[in-house]
Amino acid sequence: MQTALAAEARRRREEALDDPWRLDAETATEEAFNDEYAAGGDVPAHERGPHSRWAQGLLDTKCCGWRERPTAAETYAAFRADEPTTRETAILATVVGEGTALDWGMMYHEGVFTWRQMRRAVQRTGPWTAHTVVKLNLFTAVDRATAEPLWQG
Repeated sequence: MQTALAAEARRRREEALDDPWRLDAETATEEAFNDEYAAGGDVPAHERGPHSRWAQGLLDTKCCGWRERPTAAETYAAFRADEPTTRETAILATVVGEGTALDWGMMYHEGVFTWRQMRRAVQRTGPWTAHTVVKLNLFTAVDRATAEPLWQG
């Protein structure tokens, strides 16, 4: 039974890797979209999570025209909201749509979100562009031979 489940999971992962435009929670490994935060190694505690300097820098550059610019703390809360407000949804849409792969990687590294929270944000703020899906797949892709995540945060 377990061998059949492992074979099915492997098949789904291979299908997802063959189609880089596909964003499908069923084809990603549980490890890829997990609830663990990055270790953050060199990031001081006072610059992690709601105090992320990278998140604040992204918002400062992408939300210049907003009457009240969002903060890193608001972004942190938006990723965790069960039912985001209109403002929180706009913040998530900014991070998802305007953030680069580097922004996502650094914000993950600083503990702003987990990959499961980012996947949920992408799903909430759709429609997705191919670029958005490629960015998310970049961080959640697995090695075909070992089934290990390719990107280690």
